[in-house]
Amino acid sequence: MFNNSSHIDASHSTFSEVHRDQHFTSHASVQGNQTINTIVHGNQILQGSQINGLETLQKASAHSAAFDSVDRHPAPRCLQGTRVQLLDRLTSWMDNETECNTPVCWVNGRPGSGKSAVSQTIAEKYASQKRLAASFFFSRRDIQRRTTRHFFPTITTQFMFSVPAMRPAVLATLEQDSMIPFKVLREQMLKLLLEPLSSGLDRLESPLLVIVDALDECDDPQLVVELVSLLIQLVRASPLPLRLLITSRPEPWLQLHFRQPDIASVTLVLEIESFGVEDDIRSFLQHALSQVHQEHVQIMPSEPWPSTEDLDRIVAKASGLFIFALTVVKFVGDRMHNPVQRLQAILEDKPSRDTAYPELDALYLDAVSVFPDADNVRLILGIVYCLSVPMTVHALHQLFDKPDVDVRVVIPALGSVLMSSDNWEQPIQFYHASFRDFLVSPQRSRKYAIDPVVYHRLMAQLCFKTMARSLKRNMCRIGDPSRLNRDIEDLNERRQAAYDEALLYACRFWSHHLTQLPPHGGVYDSLLEAMQEFCRKTLLYWIETASIFGDVERAIIVLRDALNWLNVPEETATLIEDAERLMLFFRQPISESAPHVYHTAITFASTSSPLYAHFKHEAGGTFMIIEGADEEWQAYQYAIDLGSVTSVAFSPSGTVLATAGMNQGVQLWNVVTGGNVASFGNKASSLFVRFSGSGSFVAGAFSDGMVAVWDPNLGREHFKDVGAHTDDITCLEFSPDSKLLASGARDKTIQLWSLESAQRTHKLTAHEGPVTVITFMPDSQRLCSGSEDNLLVLWDVNTGKVVRGMMGHRAGITALDVSRDGTMVVTGSQDHSVKVWDVRSGSCTRTLSRAHKKVVRSVHFFDHDKQFLSVSDGTDPR
Repeated sequence: MFNNSSHIDASHSTFSEVHRDQHFTSHASVQGNQTINTIVHGNQILQGSQINGLETLQKASAHSAAFDSVDRHPAPRCLQGTRVQLLDRLTSWMDNETECNTPVCWVNGRPGSGKSAVSQTIAEKYASQKRLAASFFFSRRDIQRRTTRHFFPTITTQFMFSVPAMRPAVLATLEQDSMIPFKVLREQMLKLLLEPLSSGLDRLESPLLVIVDALDECDDPQLVVELVSLLIQLVRASPLPLRLLITSRPEPWLQLHFRQPDIASVTLVLEIESFGVEDDIRSFLQHALSQVHQEHVQIMPSEPWPSTEDLDRIVAKASGLFIFALTVVKFVGDRMHNPVQRLQAILEDKPSRDTAYPELDALYLDAVSVFPDADNVRLILGIVYCLSVPMTVHALHQLFDKPDVDVRVVIPALGSVLMSSDNWEQPIQFYHASFRDFLVSPQRSRKYAIDPVVYHRLMAQLCFKTMARSLKRNMCRIGDPSRLNRDIEDLNERRQAAYDEALLYACRFWSHHLTQLPPHGGVYDSLLEAMQEFCRKTLLYWIETASIFGDVERAIIVLRDALNWLNVPEETATLIEDAERLMLFFRQPISESAPHVYHTAITFASTSSPLYAHFKHEAGGTFMIIEGADEEWQAYQYAIDLGSVTSVAFSPSGTVLATAGMNQGVQLWNVVTGGNVASFGNKASSLFVRFSGSGSFVAGAFSDGMVAVWDPNLGREHFKDVGAHTDDITCLEFSPDSKLLASGARDKTIQLWSLESAQRTHKLTAHEGPVTVITFMPDSQRLCSGSEDNLLVLWDVNTGKVVRGMMGHRAGITALDVSRDGTMVVTGSQDHSVKVWDVRSGSCTRTLSRAHKKVVRSVHFFDHDKQFLSVSDGTDPR
């Protein structure tokens, strides 16, 4: 270390020795003067322990999604004596053995029809019987609960408590691979749930219940469909008896999925509207309005209130929607207003009939118009709409920091539609998702309509200002770089003291708000100024925050998302890019110990980088490097040690890297972070890996002659052909339209598969020697192949017949490319020559026999097919 450096005082310091081309092993030690030597290779630190698997699982979980989460309190539930028929039907489905053929139940209904109240009531019932395995309540208003990303870690965490016997198997799995909670859904389901449940547990007498509520509030329909399929697979394959209750709106794409034969055969479908609801709404209103009467008894009339006629009119206005009845009660029962007058206002409303929910819209308009300043109301509603996670009134007031608008005054006036508390400790959120739909529809909400872009821009700006104002070095007073984050016993208390709710929100979600904005066409001057100030003043302290909260991996993704947002000014983009490089290169020491942001990362950062220029005063502790520091960043961002790699391929989006190699199967890697996202092929030795042009498939060819295809987005096997070839596979290609896959091998054959049917369609046999190269024509209707038999063959992929053979090389063909218009083919050969062929006539139009002195390995058209490049062993490209 410091081979070219001088004038270094390093006592009581932490060294980080970074090696570029060699691997070292070392063990951490603390001796005498408390100097620690940490050796880093690439992005890997070789000192310290692996991330605790259970901590990783907890970090990936959405704890607010459980039925008894404090974040959902008070959760809606069915009033005693209501929803009796539906609850009885669900109880029969759960408890009756004759219903075992339909272990899945889908309850669907319109927004506001009370689905979540039913889910909550059922969850409470079976939790009291210790038969609730897990629950996940999706919600559009919570960034963790509107995605499938946290689903399986969350219910796995709950399963570990409801089925304690599976806990050792889960922990053993996480010890082997702590990154499973961040992999594709299928991998998570198999490794975290199905395999542990299949590890020889004692059989249960009664089934356990899994509840998934508001499934339609998840962001990605494609992943929702996959989640349903995986859950049904889990229920079917689990040795322990399970029941799955799903509730959602009857979205067309969900209806289509539940109609699939393999799903419909095991699913009981219940439409909530088919169970009588008017009497339930009347019972609820009678009960709730009687409480309102008691709370306002001094100003209430002596005669019965409301009258039977008025109650009937409200029930009729509700049109079967419990959310209407709930909003009526909250609007009428506001302690600052006269209930009689407010109820009369609802009864006299004449709603527009131009919307799907005219009565509900009229009620919502009444609820938001109680505060006199419509602009302030729209401002607060827009901010609450865009929040990534609900915030308390106090935290929102801190974040907002706008003297002319006091959220503590506006929010209590909106109590009919906003959930909060008198002491401001309860996070603010909309009572129901239907109100969100109302706000973004100008036809329905009129002058209260919000444009989410406007408020995401404001929230991003407020986040930047909050971080620039509040972040500083050593927020948690750790200081000593020899202490690892996990060894600080009171770290949680220190975090709570240093980071208030508003600052923590800003640190976690600024990039989310930024990336919701369209990259072009917006006026972002004030936002970009705030972003620039944050990067110049506190970006390094934000990296320390990521270390403190164990969010380094996610922080790297956040920086990449920000860079991909095209409005970032050049100076700001450079600072963010430097921060990304810093976190990738020094990821492990930063993850292990927050002080290493300063003692390792910025100290050994590129001295010519703008990030170093802005924060070099924070470098080191008791030492500084006088000479020998790196002026530029290393050419690579991170290293992945895989052993022997035989093939690599990038997804069309450039976000995923696929690798093949000895005893590796096919591995998928996150390009931004270098993290493994999926493993296919059971660690068999793979020879080739390819992505389809659509990005919907990844294919692997294996040393035993097998060819397999997977869906990389869902982690699902599409097909596997074990007996594809009898000798080594030499080439593998997708057709340009992503509908076909072809492979060639030393067994002299070419195999074709249809990706639509997942079946092999043709075995092409014409070559008398091993097939060496294949490529599809641009129209995806024809295929070219070259072989050691010196023959170039053009095939019709629909019939599997030879269109024509082209002979001209004096030795085997080793390279092949097709022009973009499909009229020309260029080939390279073991005879050292390059030939250009006319596809229509099959004739050779040009031969370059003296261009190379050794075997030609690659040929490629470029410059709109006006030129081509050829490369051979031991020579320069031609």
